[in-house]
Amino acid sequence: MFIRIWLFFCLCLLHPLREASSEGHNYDDYAEVLKKYVNDQGFVNYKAFKKDRGPLDRFVQQMARLQLADFEKWSNDEKLVFWMNAYNALTLKAILDHYPVKSIKDIGSVFQNVWKKLKFTVMGKTTTFFEIEHEILRKQFNEPRIHMAINCASIGCPPLKNEPFTTENLKAQLDDQTKRFLNNSKQFRLDKTKNTIYLSSILKWFEADFLKRYGARPIFKGHKPAQQAVLYFISSYLEKSQQQELTRANSKIEYLTYNWGLNEQ
Repeated sequence: MFIRIWLFFCLCLLHPLREASSEGHNYDDYAEVLKKYVNDQGFVNYKAFKKDRGPLDRFVQQMARLQLADFEKWSNDEKLVFWMNAYNALTLKAILDHYPVKSIKDIGSVFQNVWKKLKFTVMGKTTTFFEIEHEILRKQFNEPRIHMAINCASIGCPPLKNEPFTTENLKAQLDDQTKRFLNNSKQFRLDKTKNTIYLSSILKWFEADFLKRYGARPIFKGHKPAQQAVLYFISSYLEKSQQQELTRANSKIEYLTYNWGLNEQ
């Protein structure tokens, strides 16, 4: 009996060590499943993952137990990293909970889409995908690159990174995500013969976030201010010859059809 009590006491002492890290939160369990079940293209082996979801569930429980008072002590980057990882981890949970599905949209209903329907507990409070993305990430952080980082389990999304975001590597990770997104012809391409710029629908849906961060850039003539901001953002990741193509007079912008198919291997 004494040994059992002693072991329980030791576990209680060790438990907080797993909850925290030098970055405010422990991402070990989440890192484990990303490395194991997400490939370099950002596609997920959901079939195998569903049989080995323990580490993800532990990570989700960690987020639920996190104390708001502790969270408020973190730096802005630590908070941003937490919420991006939370969104992506909860997306994986949503798919595993309902797998097999052909699209995350199938989890919703006629009356309520999946982003408002599903409820999760984070820091002891109930939240949704909609609240995390629109009320927290978009409102509280002036960082439009979040749209290159968070993943909604769809082929049309930016690829799911197979490692957690970290404060130490945040800038490099966001830059890498943006480059990968723009290097995909299904997300962005230039057609010189048609004088047309093809953009992911994501860059239309959230163009206001780019305008807020970068402002209008009249060098991109013939486009509304929000589109100018998006083109300015894109140009910083392109070669000089491509940058010049973006500024060609009378160029057109067309938005690519979004693919809601599941990002499954």
